[in-house]
Amino acid sequence: MDAGVTHIIRETLLSSLDLAASVLQELGTQASARGAVRRFRQHDEATLAAQYAVKEDETKFRALHRNPPSSWRSCSKRMK
Repeated sequence: MDAGVTHIIRETLLSSLDLAASVLQELGTQASARGAVRRFRQHDEATLAAQYAVKEDETKFRALHRNPPSSWRSCSKRMK
């Protein structure tokens, strides 16, 4: 990001999301599988951006996870 990187593709994350979607679809929940994967991807991107914003301040970085933004909490509730 510091070097002007605008697209981050984490190979393991993408394959994990594909696998999760496939499993959920095999269980008969195709529409909700796509929604769950989309929501988790959005959550992950927001998490990465929030972490990057405070990367130089360990106290703020730790606080981010002790008191997560409401968008993180609502996402995790929908994942259950």
